[in-house]
Amino acid sequence: MKKRKVQKMKQEEHGQPLLYLLAIVVVLLFIVVLFLETPTGQAFLQRIYG
Repeated sequence: MKKRKVQKMKQEEHGQPLLYLLAIVVVLLFIVVLFLETPTGQAFLQRIYG
């Protein structure tokens, strides 16, 4: 019984960093979108695709 409990806890710990990673990715995407909305971002885009 005790072994099962430890295994379950380890699985939960392993699943947590993925959540944090997802949150970081979402925040980064949000920042990038906001950046591209600004004139600086527009000029940056034109330099890449221009």
